Amino acid sequence: MGETLYDSLYTWSLLIALVAAGFGALLCVYFLAARFSGRAARRQLARLANVAGSVALIAMILSVTVHLAFGHAPTSPEPMGVVEFALQHKAYWLVLVCAVLTFLGPTLVEVRQ
Repeated sequence: MGETLYDSLYTWSLLIALVAAGFGALLCVYFLAARFSGRAARRQLARLANVAGSVALIAMILSVTVHLAFGHAPTSPEPMGVVEFALQHKAYWLVLVCAVLTFLGPTLVEVRQ
């Protein structure tokens, strides 16, 4: 029972992280491509992108922590080191790259203008 609870927790939190990071990355691409006339519209979109990136990072940290602690701990059936875990679980890298893009996009627009 406990193992399936942890599996569900890290899977759902990874799914939330992927959706939030993807949404934030799409907002960022839109933010970079669109020309906004008002500064208020840019600020609102930047805030929304920051919220999406924050949700993605928090959910990713939860997922990585639970997955490492209960799925690949030294006493688990599949023990794995941190480096091996990072190399085999590429979905976390995708979330991280999208979250960084989400945070950097509005900054790049402000610098460009």
